[in-house]
Amino acid sequence: MSCVVAAVGLTAQAGPTDQPLVYVGEAALLLAGLGGAVLCGWGGWRRGRRGVRAWPAVTFLAVLWGVMLFVAGVFGVLGPGSARSAASDGDSASGWAVGALVVVSAAAVPAGFAIGMVCASLAGKESAEC
Repeated sequence: MSCVVAAVGLTAQAGPTDQPLVYVGEAALLLAGLGGAVLCGWGGWRRGRRGVRAWPAVTFLAVLWGVMLFVAGVFGVLGPGSARSAASDGDSASGWAVGALVVVSAAAVPAGFAIGMVCASLAGKESAEC
């Protein structure tokens, strides 16, 4: 939890000229977080409705979600920091925040796979009943 606090602290240190970068970073992280979960579910649902194997597409979408989360998170943490002066080079909070991003991104892959496969299973059962 302290890693998240450190990431929020880094975001809060951004100056007034960095606010657009902070907003873009936060919006990208929100879009990657919610959009990736929806994308995994939609991909699984679509493949399940067609009656084809869903796991290859769902695996690809889950890995894509993890990568999107990592890239958006790194931009959110380091984007405003790199726009500022290089005064925080010795700051270890950004290192902890990037480490937390690795953990969250790695956890998103199996979660995305589970979301997609559950949706594929539900869609397959629904199309079989019709």
